[in-house]
Amino acid sequence: MLLDFGFGDPLLLWFGSYIHYCKQFVSLLGEKSDIIDVPSGVPQEGHLSLLLFAIFINGMEEFYC
Repeated sequence: MLLDFGFGDPLLLWFGSYIHYCKQFVSLLGEKSDIIDVPSGVPQEGHLSLLLFAIFINGMEEFYC
């Protein structure tokens, strides 16, 4: 989808590394869960999350119109 907006390498590779291979855990009352891989999505409150979400939903109109 980013190709449709004119993004190319190496920026696409950088975006790919930004949204893939992420890990997360939950911390509550000083206890931490196991670390798990996150297979998709963008980090909550990430600097680029709103931009990537806007690009994603902008491309959805071709699927639903």
